[in-house]
Amino acid sequence: MAYLPGDYLFNLLQAFSPYSDILISVVDGMTKGYGITTAGVDLVKFKLKPEKVSESIVAMIVIGTVTGAGGGMISDLFQLTQKNWAFRTPTMFTSLSIDLKLSFFTTIGYIFTTKLWSFSSAMPNFVFSKLFDGIINTVIPSFTTNEAKLVFGTVCSSVLGYKAYMDYNIFVGKQKVLKSKTEKDLKSSSKSKNE
Repeated sequence: MAYLPGDYLFNLLQAFSPYSDILISVVDGMTKGYGITTAGVDLVKFKLKPEKVSESIVAMIVIGTVTGAGGGMISDLFQLTQKNWAFRTPTMFTSLSIDLKLSFFTTIGYIFTTKLWSFSSAMPNFVFSKLFDGIINTVIPSFTTNEAKLVFGTVCSSVLGYKAYMDYNIFVGKQKVLKSKTEKDLKSSSKSKNE
């Protein structure tokens, strides 16, 4: 049987499972946090600076969320993980995945902890702008952009690492149930043969 170099890597990772799954999920969380903050929100806020869109909270939220959960949405849209690829409505429109929720809340948290957007700057004539900004400044802590990137990268990696750990426990639990069920079936079939 011929093996590709990727097969060796896969077999190595599978040999060290669940630790390899958790490690890969933690690294995925770090890159997700980096993508949301630097390649998402900061791209809109600082790289598009002369444009009016750089002050839009909607643009920051959409780009940050899509950057964090984009690969999963694209894969689901074209069913890239299936044997036969097809174009279909993504399941994110019917049920929200943990990746999408994590990306959304990380984006919101990053925007408000770094004070990249405020009601006073976006809507200076709105009567309650200062009140809303005061509430946000009181409830949500302030971070520098580097501190926020570290905090939200850690949050993303922790959540995805924990999810991988729980997925493994669920898988092992199902395997144990299946194994005990198979053993019971074998015992009952051997008893019926002996009678």
